[in-house]
Amino acid sequence: MAKLSPQFVIGGIQLTVDDYAADSFNRSNDYRWPTQDRIAHPTALQFVGEGVEKLSLSGTAHLQWGGSMFQLDALRAKAAEGKPVIVTIGTGRNLGKFCITSIKDGYGELMDDSRALENKWSIDLEKYGED
Repeated sequence: MAKLSPQFVIGGIQLTVDDYAADSFNRSNDYRWPTQDRIAHPTALQFVGEGVEKLSLSGTAHLQWGGSMFQLDALRAKAAEGKPVIVTIGTGRNLGKFCITSIKDGYGELMDDSRALENKWSIDLEKYGED
């Protein structure tokens, strides 16, 4: 079977529909507006810049259909390097450099030899914030 185009590439590691397909992708941006106390006037808000951009991916890998249990291990090793990674989505759009802040997974439908048939996973990333 030919490998499908990746949904996401995180630090060179591909997540594709035929191995670790994402079921959901969330992106959030914060904008910083601290309050400023003023004499004889109501408190005002002052825009001081963009906050942290965050990405969150999650999905279920069905290992009995050819998915590998090693995708997340490779991402964990990449995260442990302590360096930002480039994130690209399947359309080819480069989202920039992000830091992997969390990788979670859980295995279900265990067989008698402890092999799992499915792996529910999630990955959280935060924008690196280059100047």
